[in-house]
Amino acid sequence: WLGEPGDDSQVREVQCLATSEDGIRFVKHGPVLAPPDGIQHFRDPKVWRENGEWWMVVGAKENGLGQVRLYHSA
Repeated sequence: WLGEPGDDSQVREVQCLATSEDGIRFVKHGPVLAPPDGIQHFRDPKVWRENGEWWMVVGAKENGLGQVRLYHSA
């Protein structure tokens, strides 16, 4: 889920974690990934597992240009 800490003039989106045991009820947990400095509109993550590693793409904006940022973890 997308966390947006701060007031309207200082919103900084962070990626958060939610878990579910039944796929219906979810428990929200705190932020797991904040954007690097200078990155805005850090949102819409897509996560998948491939070859034993976790991958995630996140949409972002830097210097007025759109980006897709790629992350992975073993």
